Order: sequence, then C-alpha cells, then structure tokens
Amino acid sequence: TGYRRHQKQFNPLDGSLAKGKSVVITGGSSGIGLAAAKYFLEHGSKVTVLSRELSKALDNLKSDYNQTMRHLAVDLADYRSLKK
Repeated sequence: TGYRRHQKQFNPLDGSLAKGKSVVITGGSSGIGLAAAKYFLEHGSKVTVLSRELSKALDNLKSDYNQTMRHLAVDLADYRSLKK
C-alpha cells in the first residue's frame, strides 16, 4: 500500500516537511500544544497559537520566535470569542 511505501521514508524528527508551512495550534500555552508549537517554530514554520490564556502562552513561547508566531486569545467553547 501507499502507507507502507512512504512509511520507510518518513522520519518525524526530520522537520524538513514543516519548513515554510503555516500551522495553527489550539491550546498552545501548555502541554502537547506547547511542545508542538516549539517543534514547528524550531523547524521554520509560521505558527498561530490559539489559547484561552494569552499571557501564559506569551510567557512560555517568548524567546526568539516572535517573528514567525502569532498569538490569539480564543476560547473555542465560546463562539463569540471567535468573532473578535
């Protein structure tokens, strides 16, 4: 199958597939979302982090990434916060 053929060539730690891509991450202020944001930023992606706690996201990701990262305060459980 196509999966088996491509599986042999795919290395998730390579990061070359992420370079220049635009990525949106929900819950990027902590946990898996934070780790994913850091991974994509380190590999040259443009990252938009959606988080309820904007200050927490800024504190955790405020290093050299500001040129390729945006933060948006959004609560995905509240539709009105998406319209802002």
